[in-house]
Amino acid sequence: MYYRTIPTNLNVADITLLITGEEAGGSKFVENKVTFLKTSASKSGAVKNMAKFIELDDSIPPPPVVIVNGDAAPAGKALQWTGPMLVKGTMTIVELYR
Repeated sequence: MYYRTIPTNLNVADITLLITGEEAGGSKFVENKVTFLKTSASKSGAVKNMAKFIELDDSIPPPPVVIVNGDAAPAGKALQWTGPMLVKGTMTIVELYR
């Protein structure tokens, strides 16, 4: 298991591409938490998307589709995760389908 920050200025299409790229290396998105990260004692911190991934053995998961909660679910896909994420700088509930 490992964590990766997802930039907070991205839209859901770019978040989908970022997750897909990360998973191409043999990992799978598990969840995201919005958290406050402080880089040092002398600098103020920032709110970040902190995505959790698990490493897979010799497999790549089906491509994800990330949408804003309330948008139409993609046909033929199953809901895998729903939760908060900063999208284009705004706290948003998103859904990830596969």
